[in-house]
Amino acid sequence: MLVTTTLQFARHIGALFSKETYFQQLESFVQDVETKLIEPLLGEELLTELAQPGLDELHQKVRLYAERAIVWAAFQEVQVGYLYQFGNGGMVKVMPKEAKSLALWEIDTILSDTARKADAAIEQLINCLTREKENLPAWSTSEAYRKANALLIPTTILLNEALPEVSATHSMLARLQAFMPRTERRFVAGVLGSELYEELKAKLAGNITLTLAENQLWLHCRNLLGPITLWEALPSMSVLMLPDGIRIVSSFKGLNDQKAASDSKITDLRMSLWKTAEDAKGELKRFLNKTASATVFPSYFNSGLYLAPGTSSWKEVDNSGKKHLRL
Repeated sequence: MLVTTTLQFARHIGALFSKETYFQQLESFVQDVETKLIEPLLGEELLTELAQPGLDELHQKVRLYAERAIVWAAFQEVQVGYLYQFGNGGMVKVMPKEAKSLALWEIDTILSDTARKADAAIEQLINCLTREKENLPAWSTSEAYRKANALLIPTTILLNEALPEVSATHSMLARLQAFMPRTERRFVAGVLGSELYEELKAKLAGNITLTLAENQLWLHCRNLLGPITLWEALPSMSVLMLPDGIRIVSSFKGLNDQKAASDSKITDLRMSLWKTAEDAKGELKRFLNKTASATVFPSYFNSGLYLAPGTSSWKEVDNSGKKHLRL
């Protein structure tokens, strides 16, 4: 494990964390985070490298960011786990001597702040990996890299560019990425054609350098994918699908007295997102038809989707020899 002491927690969390805490109390949370979050992201190869002594400056920085992400994610889980304890008497609330119970709004504020910092820590790690990928071959050639770049919007930075309407956190990206495979196939692949779509995806997942035209294509695809994914996700973002039924999130507790958006507000936002997506789809089509040739995007150029600039997709109906005219 990359995090093995309470001093590492204190280093990243600061005065909020008590150094008197035993690491044994934290270890199961750390193992869970490293197994479920960090290892799938870094890959076994890079994770093994980071555990070695004598790291160079870059690997030291990556390890520091990885430790920070582990600490804050584990701390987030610990906070909830420490509120209650299961014993012979069943589930009880933990209340040390001379401790004063926090108000509900205080707990909510602390948990929200910790979640925000855990998000920021994982974003910092991912952004570093993306920025330094050419200098981290253990990551850029790994299966973990392929999975991390399996979608056209793989990072919060790219999400923010394509969808400035949302708070581009790691949690938001993960929420929207659950919808992206479907929206990519339905809305992006339909414009590019399946062959060009798969070609672009393979290059991105394989860390193959894109040409200028391919980079522009990727940008246009992201500009379409961002708003159309949020358009599709919005109706269910305030709905919890649980095994025992469906729950509607109607309000939030906290200092700002936040409230869930009304149905009319969501409808208005979806209409705006649809228009933005339609505009982006038109720009993508115009770019493809202007750029495609026998040597640039040939799979699109030779498909039935290509339309030469200056021509129309409408064809005059042949009415010769027919009794009634057709339009």
